Amino acid sequence: MRLSILLPIITLTLAGCGSSTAKPAPTSNPLASYTDRANGFSFRYPSNWTVPKSGGKVINVAGVSTYELDLTLPQDAAQVSVTVDGDVVPFPAFADGKTAPDPNAPSHTFQYFHGHVAGWPAMIIRRFTGKQITEVDTVTNTRTRSYDVRALTATPPFPSLVTHGYSQIMQSFKVPFS
Repeated sequence: MRLSILLPIITLTLAGCGSSTAKPAPTSNPLASYTDRANGFSFRYPSNWTVPKSGGKVINVAGVSTYELDLTLPQDAAQVSVTVDGDVVPFPAFADGKTAPDPNAPSHTFQYFHGHVAGWPAMIIRRFTGKQITEVDTVTNTRTRSYDVRALTATPPFPSLVTHGYSQIMQSFKVPFS
């Protein structure tokens, strides 16, 4: 299934997990652009979100050098980040909509979907606590790098500004075709 088809489904699912106090997404929020030539990606995002002027930082994740770019959202509505590393692990075989318990947190469940980002296969992972989505990851593997765009909240449901912004990032996310 194409990412362009999955994104509205994920957005509607995330929005459906909200409460009646959730504020609707603005109808016309201008977009800003971010390009990281060194790590080979670019995307558009809501202009009221902030990307560090100095870009991201390199961290060590389980022995793998990983570039991490954290975006700041208004009212700290959620955490959104982009990570890039050279640890390209093939996606496991799975059926769209497959669910599995989180082995590290028994109260959480993962749900998996296939997608595409910039012509590359992608895996979309939603993490639930009960019926509330607490995390959405879109992992894209090229031949040389793995890109992960993640939205995470400690206090579900996701506000509509987060689901809308995440969709904007994913619809515009570009990585090299090499």
